[in-house]
Amino acid sequence: MKIKCLMNGLAVMAIAVAAVGCSHDDDLYTKKDNGELYKTSFEENIMGGTPIDAKQNWNTSEAVTLTITTEMAGQLKIYTANPVGKNTAALISQTISVGTTQITVAKPNDAKQLYAALYDKDGSVRTMEVSGNKATFTAPRSVSASSRARVNRAPQNPTEAGWDFSDPAADNDYKTALPGEVYPKGDYYMYGDAWPESIRKSYVLDEQETVQDINFWKGNADIYVTGKKVVNFINPGDGSATVTFYVLPGADLTFVSSFNYQKPTGIAMYISGGAKVTFEGDMTSNIYMYNRGEVTVNGVTGPYADGLMYNEHIITSKKNMAVFNAGSQVINAGTWTVAEGVTVEGSGHILNLGNMTVTGLTLVNSNSCTWVNDGTWTTDNYTYHAGSTDVINNCRLIVNDLFTINLGDTDKNCFAINAGGGVTTKDLHFAGPGYIKMAANSLFTVTNEAKMDATKVDYGFWGPLSGDGWAVLKAKNIVTSNEQQMYDITYGGNVYVACDSHFPNSYPGGENDSRPVIDFVGNAKMVEGQTNAPYTIPSEGNCNGGYNGSTDGGSRINNEPIMYYYYAFEDLGGVSGVNNTDIDFNDIVLRVSAPVDGKCDVQLVAAGGELKTKILYNGTVICEDAHEKIGGTMKNTGNVDTSKFVDIYELNGVTDASNLPFAIEVARADGTQGSTTVEASGLGEAPLMIKVAGISEGTNTGKWFWVKERTSIKTAYPLFVNWAANRTQNTDWYKDYVENYVVSY
Repeated sequence: MKIKCLMNGLAVMAIAVAAVGCSHDDDLYTKKDNGELYKTSFEENIMGGTPIDAKQNWNTSEAVTLTITTEMAGQLKIYTANPVGKNTAALISQTISVGTTQITVAKPNDAKQLYAALYDKDGSVRTMEVSGNKATFTAPRSVSASSRARVNRAPQNPTEAGWDFSDPAADNDYKTALPGEVYPKGDYYMYGDAWPESIRKSYVLDEQETVQDINFWKGNADIYVTGKKVVNFINPGDGSATVTFYVLPGADLTFVSSFNYQKPTGIAMYISGGAKVTFEGDMTSNIYMYNRGEVTVNGVTGPYADGLMYNEHIITSKKNMAVFNAGSQVINAGTWTVAEGVTVEGSGHILNLGNMTVTGLTLVNSNSCTWVNDGTWTTDNYTYHAGSTDVINNCRLIVNDLFTINLGDTDKNCFAINAGGGVTTKDLHFAGPGYIKMAANSLFTVTNEAKMDATKVDYGFWGPLSGDGWAVLKAKNIVTSNEQQMYDITYGGNVYVACDSHFPNSYPGGENDSRPVIDFVGNAKMVEGQTNAPYTIPSEGNCNGGYNGSTDGGSRINNEPIMYYYYAFEDLGGVSGVNNTDIDFNDIVLRVSAPVDGKCDVQLVAAGGELKTKILYNGTVICEDAHEKIGGTMKNTGNVDTSKFVDIYELNGVTDASNLPFAIEVARADGTQGSTTVEASGLGEAPLMIKVAGISEGTNTGKWFWVKERTSIKTAYPLFVNWAANRTQNTDWYKDYVENYVVSY
């Protein structure tokens, strides 16, 4: 505060701490002599006539005692926000052993909730909501016999499907030329009564005519296609015929109507490289199609019965593909594009060895179907319902939008990711019970949000139950629909959950209910930060891009913002008749770091007064001359130079860093003998020191922006007056400032 002559309306009051240019005598400003006068002035000029709250202690924090029970040793930290996902600073950090400990912490009065976090040496973290000033950390649940049975009944690491997929066609099954003898052109009506069934005829379709229809009755035939040919209709007759199409290189065959042949004997078709086949209608046939050319089909329903579609080059489906009949198979070893979704259900079976791209939804919806991905499967959405033991990702699944799993309350089925496999999805919804089983060195990545609503014990993500290998769940944000639901998710086995944010754990049933929101089983661990799991997964070509985790766990245990508590002093105060716009609380500003195992650093960060000032702690001088220490007068009360923040003391044995016995001793302006001590005010008195918590989360974590020189605190912090009049109101006043009137750094 600048030099002043202190005046009261009826009498002139000379105060000897006074200042250069003011007369002074032997009386210094003291609370005993001048406290009531200062209070009157403060209430009139700062508070507009409103009285100070009789219970006001001028501290924005209060000491609370927490009871922490833990079955694990580690570094305990207390926060005002869930530290996994928030830029927040710990109010206290303390090494803790197994057992029950009481810990006192300085809680900002505006904090609605406290969170406890327990870190181990590699940076993995367990977070708990503090409820009733208590928090309990249980050790990860061991893999009990019942849990192991559940997990193993849904195959832990199925290396291959139970279904035996067909082999590709041999090279000599694809024809490149006509056989030696073929029947005349145009003779496409095959009546079995005309020849013994053992006789098989060969026909050729060339580019010289359009075929109105092909009728199969009981005749067995091989049909060769050599040119551009349009077939309007196929009549399957009674379905007893067996017919094979050979589409030769360079041929261009179009079927105009739906290809509908549903009898058990079926049609075989071999499409050679360089050939094209177009199905303008839907394919609903019991066909055995092997493709090395280019196929365009409107939609695929089936194949029926034990039909097969085996692609080794290119297939484009303009509509959806549904595979659902007993024994039907779709195998892609090339490039297959589907425009309106893929469904596999019933006893249908799909194997992808190449690149499958699906616009819309991939739906796996049966307890007896097979979906195996050994290549790259890209889809807008992926939904797995009902459950099967044969839903396995061995390579790369890319979901552009939402991956949903809900298998019902069964322990027999799972979505399995084998070693080296990877899933990447924008969002994930664990929409009910289910298992995602991950082998060692597998990776599940959620680029946006994972919502965990498994709702029953054991259901969730599981890594290996034994061995040294780990799986990694990497997610940006992990949320739940209901933070009060037991068993929202289980993390079991050797799995790291590496996420930027995660909802906190709690025991919704109360302290005597052992059912948590998040259940950790076996070695499962969580780390904050998507790249901070202390593990490396080698890149597996196109299947898995690999995971290069932080070698030190990326732990915020030693790498997070620091919480500070600020002590802001007026060196003189003021009375009526004085220009009270200068009640700025910046004559000396100290900040104290939140305690780490009881240790705190004390820094001098601003010195706005001009009088020689000592800094005291518990009555002992810890700084002889604040201005000399910081490098002059009026430092950091306008433009702030953080290099001028000066360490002046180290404290030990501290828990509540918000209410420490700091004081300043201010000398006479003319250097003559005498000084006044400014310290914490009593309840309801006008303040010469205010104690302000730093902002505990967000962009300015750990900071408080004190008032600029010659600016009243009521101008810089408009809600200060409301809080001064009622300490339970506007408890967050210190976060609501007018930018031009406070410092910035």
